[in-house]
Amino acid sequence: MDLFWTQYCLLIGAPKAKTRDYNNSGAVYSCPLSTYREDCTQIFIDQSVKNRVIKDDQWLGVTVNSGGPGGYVMTCAHRYILAGDDFQWGQGICYSLKQDLTTGRTWEPCQNRPVNKAHEQYGYCQAGTSGLITEDNTIVIGTPGPFTWRGTIFTNTVSFKMKDDKRWFFGPVKEETSPVDKYSYLGMSVTTGMFFNGKRSFVGGAPRSNGTGQVVFFSKSGNDVVFEVQLILNGERFASSFGYALTSIDINSDGYVDLVVGAPFYFNKGKGGAIYVYMNSPEGISASMVPVKITGKPESRFGFAVENAGDLNQDGFPDLAVGAPYEEGGGTVYIYSGSDDGIILTPSQIIMASNIKKSGNLKSGNLKTFGYSLNGRLDIDGNSYPDLLVGCYDSNVAVLLRSRPVLDIITSVSGQLSNIDPDKKGCEMDKNSPTVCFSFQACFQLNSTVSTPGSLQLKYKIEAETFTGRKYYRVKFKSSLESDTPNIAEKQILVKGSFNRQHCYEELVYLKDKSDIQNPVQFKLTYSLIQKDPAQPTPGVPLPDINVYPILNQQEASKIFEAKFLKDCGSNDICESALDVAVDINLTRDEQGRPILFLGEKQVALSVKVTNTEEPAYDAMLYVYHPTSLSFVGKKVIKGDQIECVPFNSTIVACELGNPLKKDNEAELQIRFNPKDVAADERSLKLRVKVNTTSVENIPRDDIVIETGIVKVAELEIRGASQPEQAFYGGDSGRVPVYIDDVGSEIVHIYEIINHGPWLATGVEMVVSWPYEAIDTYAHGKWLLYLVENPEVIGNGYCEVDPSQLNPLKLKRHPEELQAASGSTYRKRPKREVEPQELRMDGKIVKVVTLDCDKGSAKCLHFTCHFRSLERDSTAVIKIKARLWNSTFVNDYPSVDWVTVISRAHIRTISDEIRQEDSNDYASAETKAYPDILLYQKTDGVALWIIILAACAGLLLLILLVILLWKCGFFKRKKPGYEPAPTHDKEYM
Repeated sequence: MDLFWTQYCLLIGAPKAKTRDYNNSGAVYSCPLSTYREDCTQIFIDQSVKNRVIKDDQWLGVTVNSGGPGGYVMTCAHRYILAGDDFQWGQGICYSLKQDLTTGRTWEPCQNRPVNKAHEQYGYCQAGTSGLITEDNTIVIGTPGPFTWRGTIFTNTVSFKMKDDKRWFFGPVKEETSPVDKYSYLGMSVTTGMFFNGKRSFVGGAPRSNGTGQVVFFSKSGNDVVFEVQLILNGERFASSFGYALTSIDINSDGYVDLVVGAPFYFNKGKGGAIYVYMNSPEGISASMVPVKITGKPESRFGFAVENAGDLNQDGFPDLAVGAPYEEGGGTVYIYSGSDDGIILTPSQIIMASNIKKSGNLKSGNLKTFGYSLNGRLDIDGNSYPDLLVGCYDSNVAVLLRSRPVLDIITSVSGQLSNIDPDKKGCEMDKNSPTVCFSFQACFQLNSTVSTPGSLQLKYKIEAETFTGRKYYRVKFKSSLESDTPNIAEKQILVKGSFNRQHCYEELVYLKDKSDIQNPVQFKLTYSLIQKDPAQPTPGVPLPDINVYPILNQQEASKIFEAKFLKDCGSNDICESALDVAVDINLTRDEQGRPILFLGEKQVALSVKVTNTEEPAYDAMLYVYHPTSLSFVGKKVIKGDQIECVPFNSTIVACELGNPLKKDNEAELQIRFNPKDVAADERSLKLRVKVNTTSVENIPRDDIVIETGIVKVAELEIRGASQPEQAFYGGDSGRVPVYIDDVGSEIVHIYEIINHGPWLATGVEMVVSWPYEAIDTYAHGKWLLYLVENPEVIGNGYCEVDPSQLNPLKLKRHPEELQAASGSTYRKRPKREVEPQELRMDGKIVKVVTLDCDKGSAKCLHFTCHFRSLERDSTAVIKIKARLWNSTFVNDYPSVDWVTVISRAHIRTISDEIRQEDSNDYASAETKAYPDILLYQKTDGVALWIIILAACAGLLLLILLVILLWKCGFFKRKKPGYEPAPTHDKEYM
């Protein structure tokens, strides 16, 4: 929506209105100044039907502007499209209207310009997005689309008389000459003015240029149709849309036109939207000057529209209107007054959507985007005060704000407002008061030539402190002690007769809280007229006479003053303190001196010592800014009185150090935090200590920042075991295994990793040394523990084993029928390299063999298991399944008591953030292999030659023994008792 007025007639653009021949093509309405709400008529602008254009959704009325009384009117449709068989160019169009609102000429600045490269040339100009007509009948058209939305400004002579220069003048658009980059939208807003040496400049806003937005000044250069660039102003904040709105205004009436730039998307620390006022001078505006900045409320889009509203209060200085259409409540319009010193930063009026009275179908609660567009400077109702027209796009409403006559008022305050002794009870007006008190006079004088009734009734109000937004107040008025608001004094004053007489009223004030005597007590004095507001007229009746409803000059009707206390601060009554701060933290420091927080610690204590070496420091405060992961526990006062600490919010602890903290006094305390909520991904903690006072500090002091490293303590332990602990070997060692079951007994070495905490362990690795071959003279020895599959991991991890080491012989699983091998393919058994050890156990000699890589008695392969994370008090289990290679043990160790086979593992962390003790990071698992009973009792066979040799040796020994006995007569001797028997005895036998 855009809007303007001619004499006694309002012109309102409705860019999405339906028309007679087109859908949503937009329209411009003429509305007379009356009490009717539905007496607007559509102005017929170029209603011809053309085959080669598209007017649907062209947004006619997006721009409406007038050259002033007696001048031309312009309106534009920036989405107007030229169409053909194979093209559609969104070039935009503008129309100039005569004083009788009949169409004068059409203006198409991009017509007949190159479009071969479509949007890279003039294919999508969108001419008329903004526009105006100057006092010298120059039409200015903002065109943000040419050359990939670099944009530019076009100007021409709207009168188009015979002697006029009818050429189009425009800013440079080509890449090598344009002052802005692609997608800058130069021409989104336009204004003009004599900014440099009395020569007219044309100014265009480029709200997306340079990321922040820019404003470009152009001027004509000789006979060249291409403008020269005079100046570029840069925005302050990224994406603030600096240059979205522009207006020219001589805010201090010094004869030099000033520039106001809107940046509605500005955002910074609870502020939303901004305007920048560039004050002109004889030297002109420059890029180096610092503008006056005024900001709005968050999400309000303050500065979406800016307008020179004219001299609303007739003080000789024009006033500025600023729209904030998305401020809470339906939108707001702010009025800022001009002065000799420039713009007055406090708005003289704040007009909210909720202030608009209900009228017919209009409900204030439904009014939205109040302030979306603005137009002013003209007195439409003839009372010599300029009026303001406000557009509400979302509500399809335009609101005319008629200016009321302004009564000039002079106000003053005098009395006992300085050096109030906070320790002295009573005062001149109440000497027996048990509390501190003081008094002052508030005076006013009307001084105006405005015609008024014979008497006026004024409301007089003085409010202490709470008008600033404070929740509490330190003083009470005697006149309102019994009321619910004792900090507010109110009166009604009837003024009769001569208005030039001064009227004064005295107020007695009691101090109820003297904890803060450094800061003065602020008061706001406000005068307002008590009168009935004009009733909303019934449609058809004459407009009410606005002149009988005057308003006081808001610059004088409202005044802020203060009462100051007596302080021990020298002759200038300014306390100049010097606070020295020392901070330490109770954490272990690393080699570089950086404090380290080992997670799992119960508490972090921050030690702070504040010393004041100069005049008293009033409201001395200590602030500790901390991460949300540290929660405030409490404080311990080491030195000082009345020190209190409370959490201001989840990230700030505020401590009162004394009021005042006197010269050469110290405050020392410990502030304790609990680090239990520190997250796993935090790398460091930053604490910032700030000390301030309401006293003046001549030496700037930076905040003290302590940054601690974070070390996550996760105590890991590894344990190893074998399942079963004992295995047996025996049988035929010559059979070649075909199936895994042929190899030997299954054994499982189990390793368990335990995280005892207190923190999560990330990036944990376990390195395993696995005895897979026996030591011998060959490159590849004989198998010991034969891996048949990848280790099983129970937990958040996995193992990486060389696939060639897993069942390298490709033995089959689960055979349906076992087949004996017909012969051995094993090579000749070499001599074993590891001999049994004889040990005495329980009085017996036993033979044992230990196969261990660490002792060099076995060959090991090494593999790693990885664990992404191990939670506190959780475990991870690794099961390594293998087969005891039976034939190796049968062949090499048949007659030992047992063979011990040992695997080993150790853990390590790859994360530098995890700390732990490494004393329990090593473990082993051992399997004892015993020969079966048959094998153990079986002896080795004796060679044949040994048997023959032994037999021969035995015979030779026997022969030698016989010969020796014969030589000794062993065979000739008589045995004792032996006699030959008689013959006759033989016969009887």
